[in-house]
Amino acid sequence: MRLKVFGQHPRGTSMTRIQSSPNYREGKFHNLTHSPLMKDGFSVRAMWGFFYG
Repeated sequence: MRLKVFGQHPRGTSMTRIQSSPNYREGKFHNLTHSPLMKDGFSVRAMWGFFYG
């Protein structure tokens, strides 16, 4: 995620807007709902099978 294609770190007005968000606390954004990386019951083996099976 630190590739140039994603732009640069916010500053000035953009950073002020970000910091005023109620979801921005302790230097980072917090989701309103739990967002797991993988859905319950989903495994790496299932993902492997999806792409290569």
